Amino acid sequence: MAVASSTTAIGIRCTLIQICSNCYLRLRQPHNLILTARPLLKELDEMEKINANLSAAVEEVTLEHRKKNEVTAFWRIYWFS
Repeated sequence: MAVASSTTAIGIRCTLIQICSNCYLRLRQPHNLILTARPLLKELDEMEKINANLSAAVEEVTLEHRKKNEVTAFWRIYWFS
């Protein structure tokens, strides 16, 4: 059961990463560039927030992968010893 919930959590985080990446790429499209200072600063602030969320999601996915690898290694040792 823990593996299923871990897999679901990883899937959700991967989806979040994809959404954030798509938002970031859309913001970088030339037709979306705004050359006035205030809107530009607002967009940069929003991108920083998205980047922070993306970094946190990547860290969580990495942690879940490590946990999965530890469990897999344990069961390999247990079953093949």
